[in-house]
Amino acid sequence: MKNARATLYIVLSIVVPAIVLPSLLPSGVTACEYWVAPAGDDSNPGTAAAPWATLVHASEVVPDDYCTVWVEDGEYAGKVRIKRRFMTPTLFRAAHDYRAVFHHDGLVLSLSGATNVTMDGFVFRHSSPAAAPLVVQVDGSAAGYGEYITLRNNIFHDSYNNDLLKIVSGARQILVENNVFYNQGPTDEHIDVNSVTDVIIQDNIFFNDYAGSGRANPATSHSFITIKDSDEGADGLLGSERITVRRNIFLNWEGGRETLIQVGNDGKPYHEARDVRIESNLFIGNSPNDAYSVLGLRGVRDVVFANNTAVGDFPSSAYAMWIDLKGLNPVNENVFFANNIWSDPTGSMGSYFMDNSDNEFSKGNTAYVTGATIDNNLYWNGPKPIPGGDLLVPLVDDARALVADPLLHTFYNGIVLPRWTGDAFLSGNASIREEFVRLADLYGRPATGSPAIGAADPALFPTEDLLGRPRSATPDLGAYEYHFTLTGSAEETAIHVAWTPPNESSAVSLTLIYAAAGVDPVTILGIPIGERDYLVTGLVPRTVYTIRLIAVDAIGATLTESDPLTLETTGHRWCLPFLVDFTR
Repeated sequence: MKNARATLYIVLSIVVPAIVLPSLLPSGVTACEYWVAPAGDDSNPGTAAAPWATLVHASEVVPDDYCTVWVEDGEYAGKVRIKRRFMTPTLFRAAHDYRAVFHHDGLVLSLSGATNVTMDGFVFRHSSPAAAPLVVQVDGSAAGYGEYITLRNNIFHDSYNNDLLKIVSGARQILVENNVFYNQGPTDEHIDVNSVTDVIIQDNIFFNDYAGSGRANPATSHSFITIKDSDEGADGLLGSERITVRRNIFLNWEGGRETLIQVGNDGKPYHEARDVRIESNLFIGNSPNDAYSVLGLRGVRDVVFANNTAVGDFPSSAYAMWIDLKGLNPVNENVFFANNIWSDPTGSMGSYFMDNSDNEFSKGNTAYVTGATIDNNLYWNGPKPIPGGDLLVPLVDDARALVADPLLHTFYNGIVLPRWTGDAFLSGNASIREEFVRLADLYGRPATGSPAIGAADPALFPTEDLLGRPRSATPDLGAYEYHFTLTGSAEETAIHVAWTPPNESSAVSLTLIYAAAGVDPVTILGIPIGERDYLVTGLVPRTVYTIRLIAVDAIGATLTESDPLTLETTGHRWCLPFLVDFTR
């Protein structure tokens, strides 16, 4: 007979969820942290309980010790000037993305001679149509270069006077990434890169929507991005150098007859820009507003335009490029176009809106450039022939021209613009990155069977695609690298996985890898290349697994791999027993 005081062990097959308390602090808080809030006071110690009131004060007194300054939700009026030369990376970050709004009737944020500063998660805009020039400016000062500056995950919008962002004399080592830009001044740019070196502009979204801001479209604004040097050596530099524009999305043009990206512009007697790379960008033609062309070059050298995708109807004088001289410009030198997709499914490539009388792919003069090359591009003009041009003519100068439908999404009229409403983007997404991926997947991704897949020249391509993923061993034309897609359904101890074709001509088999957290991955080799599904068995119930699929060649080298698929098996999650004492 069992002892009456015996303890009965019961194993439960249910899980009682833990109580999760919301964190009082944003994730990623560092040991050195300070706070700014609209209701704060600069005489406070800058703690979460007693925050400072202004970003200017915070920048002047925060310790130089890898610190983070958290900025609470609300509106901050007036100019912010940060000029401190930090020795350690210092982060100024919105406590909640896009809910700390800085505005002014003039320059909103000046980073002048500052170093090692990151601005993350803010909104910057002008306060009224009477504003003085510029929204944000980065430059040098008498104290030294403005350098190691990062502008990340911000929204820059509605300049009523001049540019949204000017990166100008004395700035270097500047990173502009994962931002949204819209609605510059009536005769200016989203970003003006002027007499600077070592600037990277990546993973941003550029568009215009004046009506959405209650403004009339002036139809006179200039390029999304201009790269030039108008200072004539006053700052010791002749020509902007080492400028990279990669993995960005451009859409909804509402400017004048200008180029979407302009390199060189002011007619100076020297090359205004050199060592410029424009790669893996997506240009979406969804607007009836006339432009001049996607890219303009004036008095520049050593420019590479590679693996970009221009898709849709761009009403323009020339669909792709305008190579020109202005004023005292020297001749353009060494410009290279490779592995791009140029696709206008409407058949109106290189003509102004409602005017098909003068279709041209390119504009310019052969005397204005030396060392110009176009190679291995895909061209599509719907039911119409590919147009010619003044120079770099597709079917004449591109010996490896591919004329074919790239099988990209063609319905542009219903594009949901990436505007922030104060609570979410119009699409319902909560972050800029989600908006970027939405647009990239919808308008940049080629369908299975696209002739662009595997058609790029591996010697010419950038290493990453529009989404920042590695290119495969047989890379694709255009901005978006096709990755075969995994889907799946979970059972209690198994997961059924299916996939789209890998589209790699050299692939001979597939390798499937799966793993649960904290457990060594399991590798399944030799799945026939023609298979499209697989049943993974012997799994643990109620466990999350991550699965990847890799296409390999005859010697086992990776050609491409899928994005990971994460699924949780069904069933019960078993817990360790606990004690129930019935004697009490």
